[in-house]
Amino acid sequence: MPDGSIDGPAANFLKLGRELQAAKITFDAGAENARIGAIMALDAVASFIETVEPWNRVGLAIPLARLGLALNDLKHGTVAPLLKPGEVQNRAPATRGREHLQGVAAATATILLDIGLSRDEAHAAVVTRLVQIGVTLPGRLQLKSDTIRNWRTKAGNRQRHGPIAAVYEGLLSHHADRTAAMRVSIFAGTITKDAAVTEVLASLTRALAKCGLLVSSNPSA
Repeated sequence: MPDGSIDGPAANFLKLGRELQAAKITFDAGAENARIGAIMALDAVASFIETVEPWNRVGLAIPLARLGLALNDLKHGTVAPLLKPGEVQNRAPATRGREHLQGVAAATATILLDIGLSRDEAHAAVVTRLVQIGVTLPGRLQLKSDTIRNWRTKAGNRQRHGPIAAVYEGLLSHHADRTAAMRVSIFAGTITKDAAVTEVLASLTRALAKCGLLVSSNPSA
């Protein structure tokens, strides 16, 4: 049945679906579009809520609308109180984005070790790729092999660095079968080690792009 023949709640629901699909396409179009896609999704849900009179009457869409406005303000350099990080023991904690970056980078280095690179080679390869895709450290700190070594140490300490360890362990588990297959293929000579390294580093880029963590990431060392 064509959408034009549907009225009321059903039409609003179909409209929501279309708008969310458009938001997802924008979100997936690259790190620079991720925030726009998120704002589009928030606006779509908020607009849908406003079509339900009992919900609209009590302002259920207001939190989503304010979050969308706060995200939009970021492009003008304004950080709304809603998005300001909290403080724990007078120190701002690493954001989830930074923790995710550290976990992904640590897991990538470990996978490179698993397919035959030395520790120094694996750490250097990850540093090179992070620099290529625009990841920087705050202030005058520089990304180097010791940075990746430190992140791998954090990833191995679930008690103190739970979020980083969770990302690290999740990625290793997710890629375990492929990593094992690459080891076998390298040994059999069906793929080169360089080709396997290229594939692993491409996975690193995709993992960061998926979460919008490319150019804007500033992980603490």
